Amino acid sequence: MKNNRLILLLFLLISIISQAQTTTFGDSKPEEFEFLPYEGSRIIQGFRVDMGNEKFCIVYSKPAKGVTPDTIFIQEYKKDGLEWKQNLKDKRSSNNTIFIWGKRGGFFTDDAKIGIAYTAFSEENLETEERFIVGYFILYKDKVFTLEENKNGKIMKSSNYNELPAKAQERIEDAFSQLDKWN
Repeated sequence: MKNNRLILLLFLLISIISQAQTTTFGDSKPEEFEFLPYEGSRIIQGFRVDMGNEKFCIVYSKPAKGVTPDTIFIQEYKKDGLEWKQNLKDKRSSNNTIFIWGKRGGFFTDDAKIGIAYTAFSEENLETEERFIVGYFILYKDKVFTLEENKNGKIMKSSNYNELPAKAQERIEDAFSQLDKWN
């Protein structure tokens, strides 16, 4: 009888552990994403997201060096069985140079356990080293949102920004206020 209880407890514990959802988010070397059919000719930054049953890759890529206007392609891929399928594709172009700020961003889930990723970027003039815009690319529900600040301190939000959950907006805006934008 005691052994049966122990076995039952062990199975229950294994069941609980296997159903627990652990989310990991990390940047990887650009070459680790070469297997994906990304836009442009070079990957600038890539992130892997593992939410238990769901796996995503977020890729920021660019055309060949010297192409004007400068463009950053924003792509998200979701693993479906053994295949990676693109579920988000967007881009931003500028007459200035667009940079992705690798480690300045993050990932969290909303109340419905839907992932929200954000990555810092800037637009700069390489010749004068002047920074014009600093912002976040925010990926949520297969859409890209932006939160930006120009060098005069004006805050700008994408037209779809209010589609983000209020708690997510608050969290992102808090992180954005702490971002060292102009140094």
